[in-house]
Amino acid sequence: MEEKARRVTLKVSIGGQDATGIMPSLVDFSYTDNAHGKADEVQIALHNRDGQWSGGSCPKKGAGITATLICHDWEKAGQTLSLPCGQFKVDEVEFSGPPDKISIKAVSASLTGGLRDSNRTRAWENTTFQAVAGQIAGEHGLALYYDGDAHPLRRLDQRNESDLAMIYRLAHERAMNCKVHDGRLILFDAEKAEAQGAMLSIPKSKNMYSPRRYSFRDSSAGTRYTKAEVAYTDPGTGRTHTGTAAASVGDGEGSKGLTLQKRVETSGEAIRLGRAHLHNANVEEQTASIECMGCPYMTAGRTIDLLDFGKFSGRYFIRSATHRVAGGQAYTTSLELTKGAPTSGGSAADVV
Repeated sequence: MEEKARRVTLKVSIGGQDATGIMPSLVDFSYTDNAHGKADEVQIALHNRDGQWSGGSCPKKGAGITATLICHDWEKAGQTLSLPCGQFKVDEVEFSGPPDKISIKAVSASLTGGLRDSNRTRAWENTTFQAVAGQIAGEHGLALYYDGDAHPLRRLDQRNESDLAMIYRLAHERAMNCKVHDGRLILFDAEKAEAQGAMLSIPKSKNMYSPRRYSFRDSSAGTRYTKAEVAYTDPGTGRTHTGTAAASVGDGEGSKGLTLQKRVETSGEAIRLGRAHLHNANVEEQTASIECMGCPYMTAGRTIDLLDFGKFSGRYFIRSATHRVAGGQAYTTSLELTKGAPTSGGSAADVV
């Protein structure tokens, strides 16, 4: 039986109209999926030899875009894999040349309104981060996906800050990943996500997904902290809340600590914030980038195992995944990876 050749097709809608016919004009298509802190993005570059894309067919800012990558006969004959990229809105259109080319950048549809661009001032009392996230999701017509501790908040102030910027800030301070994608506000615990089972094992060679390019970095600058100490004295009560979180960073270096002055209401909150800052610093110690043949189920927020890379082998968290189709044919996936940074226990105290 003759083996079928792998091929990829791209299903695109622009402004509610089927635009799958862009394939003959396609220079480059990319979809970037981020786990935290950055908007998911679609970029489309088109040849403009006959002036079609700079004329009546030129997408307008704010026009909706949906895209799906479809992989035919991919891992075996007869198998079809797909990657629905989600819903986006055109954020920028660029016309350049020669030769004439139109470049379209679109971001997650839910980020083009007040969630991202309107600053607000307000306050909450005796609530939780989960409850605030649910309220803001509802105000912007989003569903909330939340996987992590509720994180109590005695008082929260939003001062001339967009709702999205505040949610990103609160998530980062609590070592939670945050993104807005396809009608959902998504928040999930970073350490828990990094500890999940790998969805795929990729050896250095002799596998269809073995990297074409790879780069690993092991750094101690601004990372490899063994502890984080948080202390805050409430000016109203005179009570000092303290918390210390600890982490093991391996052999070869002495103790290195973070000292933080953050407003906290309890010693338990102090230790939680200490753990989060310790994680956020140490997660930058071991990072990697790889490019491989396109894989539609390599998405941000999942983990993979890299094998046969010596001391750089191990489980990695997908921080960002870029799926690219060049010239309507070649499909590649590029990943930005971190190796994870678990914390281990700590101590807390209230002192008058």
